[in-house]
Amino acid sequence: MSSNLQPGDPWKSYPPTQEDQQRIDKAQEMEKLYEGEFENILVRLDRFKAKFADAQAIRLNFFQVMSQEFSKLLFGEDVEINVPKAHQDVMDELLESTALQSKLMQMSDIASSVGGCPLKAWRDASGKVHIDLVSNSIYFPSFDPDDCTLLTGQTIAWERIDGDKKYIVREIHTPGKVRREVLNEQFEPNDAKYQEWYPGIPQDTATGYDGMLVEYIPNYRFGNEFWGVSDYVKIKDVVEEIMIRMSSIADILDKHARPKQVMPAELLDKIQNMLQEFRNDMVGTGMISRTEADVMTRSGNLPSNLDAIYVPAEADKGNLPRMVTWDANMTGAMDELDRLFDLFLSLSSMTPEVFGISKYGVSESGRALKFRNRRTLSECNRKRQFMLPGLKNIIRAALSLSGVDINRRDIGIIMQDGLPFDELEATQISAAWVSAELATRESAMLNARPDITRKQAQQELAEIDAKNALSQDDGMPTFSRGAVTPDGYNSEEDT
Repeated sequence: MSSNLQPGDPWKSYPPTQEDQQRIDKAQEMEKLYEGEFENILVRLDRFKAKFADAQAIRLNFFQVMSQEFSKLLFGEDVEINVPKAHQDVMDELLESTALQSKLMQMSDIASSVGGCPLKAWRDASGKVHIDLVSNSIYFPSFDPDDCTLLTGQTIAWERIDGDKKYIVREIHTPGKVRREVLNEQFEPNDAKYQEWYPGIPQDTATGYDGMLVEYIPNYRFGNEFWGVSDYVKIKDVVEEIMIRMSSIADILDKHARPKQVMPAELLDKIQNMLQEFRNDMVGTGMISRTEADVMTRSGNLPSNLDAIYVPAEADKGNLPRMVTWDANMTGAMDELDRLFDLFLSLSSMTPEVFGISKYGVSESGRALKFRNRRTLSECNRKRQFMLPGLKNIIRAALSLSGVDINRRDIGIIMQDGLPFDELEATQISAAWVSAELATRESAMLNARPDITRKQAQQELAEIDAKNALSQDDGMPTFSRGAVTPDGYNSEEDT
């Protein structure tokens, strides 16, 4: 078990344990579902394709769509990360230089599909700090023997080929320290290859940070488990059923898209006689050989080439020729599809509005839209609660590498709901906050204009204050609030 492997313990295989191999295989299956590669994963869909080889299997990638919609709702809008004012400039620069916004969207996609995604903070030789995604297939945590949720270390390991030899590069993270080493084919440390590939990089590095520079961000967790849970587990069966039903209906419609003709058998005799006469003429003139003529008029090819059904005229008197049309009723099949889609929405915590499907043709206010999407927003909030602790840890680690040492409680991460922004509603709410003295003008402006930064909001307010001060001091007369006497003098001033 991986919980028995402590950081730096000798390895005998790669991946180090059977449990790790099973976890990686399962994650790769979920990744294939995300990419729409359903073969050998959706078994019932494979059976349908094998049984109806000529039918077109409809591939509906609800998996990718659901993951991407959750990512849009969680990280589609700018994430605001606040730290103490003295270090806010460093945080803003880190957010911009690491392209953290786009990486968080990628992280959300991966977490939704495989259950979680590790993030790593590191500093390159030039001193620049990075936050990067780590593949689940090269991530191997070590756990406390008595608590499977408490990490004692984390190892990032990958294979490297040098000629005809294979090596394993290991990067072992423990609190305050990173150890790098190269293992040879016998899984023994190979100092020569390490120095050749990573000259100037020490094998043991003190990070100056009291935690670890790698954080596993779960989608959400179940029970006393470390690994996150994939969103696909709960929708896999119903999505497979929807694809099978859609494929079956499409197969039926394809078969009846070009109806056959029903014609009297006498017509077939006339056609065959005409072809025979044509054959004889062609052979007689020497234009084709007798063998070629026999192939052209072979009786086995004739009916299929004409794509018709021939019946005795007496069998269907007065109803020939005609088309064979399909009079089956598809209402039941379509109703079943509707119920399956409703079941998918229920299991995925999605709403039709998230997919752009709505029975309402009017533009709704932001409040009404949030109310309709409350189940989806609640699911996003659940994901957010599991993600935030790890995100704060990795941001704190990156800030530490940038020379800023702060506590996790000093980091505030504000994530929007991803729904369309209602400017009018936000402005009215912000104005009400200021009037009721429930918020500063700066906070109100940020609420009404989420597209600007805190520094831009401060500059805007400073310009507004300067403009107001100028309008009050431009030579226009000003009056105090005292009453005016009949002589025209203010009662509060000397007359």
